[in-house]
Amino acid sequence: MKEQLEKDQIIHLSGTDNTRDLGGLQTSDHRIVRSKKLIRSDHLNRLTEKDCRILSEQYRVMTIVDLRRDSESARQPDQVPSGAKLVHDPLVPELKQAQTFAKINSVGKLMLESVHHMDDDVLTYQSKRYAEAALSDFTAVAIQKWIEILLEAEDGAVLWHCTAGKDRTGVLAALILLILGVPMHAVKANYLMTNQWIHAKIQWILSKTREITNDLNLLRQVELLCSVHENYFEAVISTIDSHYGGLSAYIHQHLHISDEMIDTLRNMYLIPRR
Repeated sequence: MKEQLEKDQIIHLSGTDNTRDLGGLQTSDHRIVRSKKLIRSDHLNRLTEKDCRILSEQYRVMTIVDLRRDSESARQPDQVPSGAKLVHDPLVPELKQAQTFAKINSVGKLMLESVHHMDDDVLTYQSKRYAEAALSDFTAVAIQKWIEILLEAEDGAVLWHCTAGKDRTGVLAALILLILGVPMHAVKANYLMTNQWIHAKIQWILSKTREITNDLNLLRQVELLCSVHENYFEAVISTIDSHYGGLSAYIHQHLHISDEMIDTLRNMYLIPRR
């Protein structure tokens, strides 16, 4: 049953690798997340006409929230399905190295440059980055804007995405699922499911990197960079616990999401279990 749900959640598009419907997940009070309402994805730059029709006609995507930095959005602008509104809402500040990265055309070179930027220790760097983002005022404001979009989306679906659809997108997917009352273990499993769906893409990136280096440690670091890891998820949760004493206080005090807003979100995006 779990495997069937995972298959039902994936939205098969030619131009993306990790587009998923959060519908079908069950909450602790035995309600179900509505299908075709909350969609997470990687960037939409490569959408085909057929992909756009699927999103607009089958899923009725009315709002697309681009969580990428300005430099990323400019480099790979979204293809927007008919009838959808595009909202730019960067979740993290612009990188100082953005211009340097933008000049790199080789996938392998870009991966290695990114790994070196992380001191060749992706796991430690990314865990720290996740923890910092959880406490960032910049990120909190972006999340508040995204929550307002969800609250106002009475018709159709909201799709949010970053570049690979795994880190920024994955954190927001986890947040809304937790707000809706989906158990932590199921939320974590949904977050980690990314590795399953983008496995082929990761292998392709590794093959491009092997054209430059055979260093096993660097290749392992590139693989970590292209994946999600439970350490990242735990870094956010432990940071929230240590600074706010739990998720509820964090949501109310740091993100300024009220009980009334939570009730509205649950009424909008949950249905009774049949």
